[in-house]
Amino acid sequence: MAHGNILIVDDEPSILRALEGILGDEGFQVIDARDGEEALTLIQEKHFELVLLDIWMPGMDGIQTLQRLKALQPSLYVIVMSGHGNIETAVKATKLGAFDYLEKPLSLDSVLSSVHAAFDHVWKRREQHGVEVVQAAVEPLIGVENLPPHLASPLGSPGRPAARREYASLKEARRAWERQYLVEQLHKYHGNAAHVAHALQMNERGLQRRLSVLGIGQEEGMARPELPQRTLKRSVVIYGQGLQSGVKTGMILAPMPPNSGVMFGDIATG
Repeated sequence: MAHGNILIVDDEPSILRALEGILGDEGFQVIDARDGEEALTLIQEKHFELVLLDIWMPGMDGIQTLQRLKALQPSLYVIVMSGHGNIETAVKATKLGAFDYLEKPLSLDSVLSSVHAAFDHVWKRREQHGVEVVQAAVEPLIGVENLPPHLASPLGSPGRPAARREYASLKEARRAWERQYLVEQLHKYHGNAAHVAHALQMNERGLQRRLSVLGIGQEEGMARPELPQRTLKRSVVIYGQGLQSGVKTGMILAPMPPNSGVMFGDIATG
């Protein structure tokens, strides 16, 4: 599954090929446009989270394109690129809503750093949207007297009634009901957090963070008991030089408790 959709707008074929290769290897779905008009047409036909936009193009330049893109989709993240830019151009692009400004010739590290930073904001925004979806779903339940037994309190579970309780504040009630709602969703999708995240239009990593904050663990359905689990006997330190950068780097692999850490499964079953 693609990590996200990116539109690259540049009139230089070599730049388009290079960026398509780099970002495609990172798991992004990449589409290119040769000028501003084509970019505006594509943005209305397909959903993009990020646009990489060249400033100097024939016809409609990057600044004009940026203005029209943001008018069509204000929440769109745009990274502008220029080989003839200056401080004034960078400031103008930023004031118009550009997320970042990259100078040409582009470096692999700067492109990936900027793109991943933009998508961090995309996922955080989606995570917040997911929380709002959950809160909207459970809001009507707060204060309702005639609830099904298993929804009588956040301590209940499917098929097991729980005692009714009162909350000290609306914030506490929302948190409790959000927790119960997510537990119900986990049971519905047999503990598959990826399926729950998709159903709630959340990023899976964001959902996992929310589950952690709410204290939802394996007892509520996160475990996958059908999968055998093993961990390391002791911690291991691996170090050496980075393949691409040549910089000295390292990694620590440590034992973890059940249903945590990095879990490897069967590729054939997904």
